[in-house]
Amino acid sequence: MAPNPRLGYLLCLLCRDNFTYTYAVLYNQIHDFAAFLPWHRYYVMVYEKALRDYGYTGVAMYWNWYPVTGFDGNGVDTGDNGIRKRVIDGPFKDWRPAYWHNSFQPHWLSRDWSPPQFGEPELRGARYSPAEMATVNNNTVFDDFRRTLENGPHAAVHGGVGGAGDNRGLGDMGLNNASPSDPLFFLHHTQVDRLWWLWQQKNPSVRIMEYNGNFPTPDGSPGPALSLNDKLPMGGLAADGAKLCYKY
Repeated sequence: MAPNPRLGYLLCLLCRDNFTYTYAVLYNQIHDFAAFLPWHRYYVMVYEKALRDYGYTGVAMYWNWYPVTGFDGNGVDTGDNGIRKRVIDGPFKDWRPAYWHNSFQPHWLSRDWSPPQFGEPELRGARYSPAEMATVNNNTVFDDFRRTLENGPHAAVHGGVGGAGDNRGLGDMGLNNASPSDPLFFLHHTQVDRLWWLWQQKNPSVRIMEYNGNFPTPDGSPGPALSLNDKLPMGGLAADGAKLCYKY
């Protein structure tokens, strides 16, 4: 990335606690049902607009983790973070996200790459291997595709970067309701959105407008049926619901 676009990108990243707060508040409304994909599509678009407001003029970037099945290694456990492994170099080494889990708790940006409890030596590479991705992409019904993508490759990258286990054993990406604190979140979710777009393009006359499933309920029973007229809540970051027009 050229110096000037890079500066705008970094400035926005360092001023985005409102994105994390909104995400944490809305978390249960935007996961584990059909709205997961369109809501995150809108969310990363709102974030891209914020990048442009800070002077970023480059393209929206995504992390194509699909071919990366041997990306491992861990940060240095400095012991001074109070939570997990602090990022100690690069442009975000002094970044202190404001929110940890559901509370205001400033801390150093933390990661926990491929921790031992996963039982895999790689960044959960088996979860987005060619075979796993074929299983995801071979779904012909929208909500089946959403479910296998959300609970498989999507979740694996969150866990591979942020770790798993009790709350004190996680990096920011592992705390899913506060995961936008890590800059990798937006690169990751733009990739997830890209994979949905590629799936839609396999049968655009059907899949562009395909949206089915039910609203979640506290007891886990099916709620009201979803509709293309449903609004996507943005918690004040932008207007609820939007029309988007772009392609990868």
